Amino acid sequence: MAACTGERDVVELLRRVCDEKDVARSLEDAAQKCKWDVVEVLYQHCDTESRELGATLKCAIEKAKWDLVELFYPRCKEKDLVEALKVVVEQRQ
Repeated sequence: MAACTGERDVVELLRRVCDEKDVARSLEDAAQKCKWDVVEVLYQHCDTESRELGATLKCAIEKAKWDLVELFYPRCKEKDLVEALKVVVEQRQ
């Protein structure tokens, strides 16, 4: 998926024809590249069991994107929340 383009409308169209694994990979890729508008589109369509959702939460914490952290954390698994909390603790030290 062309998530790295940052074109929100294009990403939404592509998301409709991609499978869940592609959406999850694109979500993580967009977060790593700080394409937060793309992340906002994709996270809603990412399976809550996906590893990438937790990785995206950690990335948002590392980049201090607190509005997105608030958006993501309710959909994350407990294990991912614990890992994300560790990132916060490390940053505060």
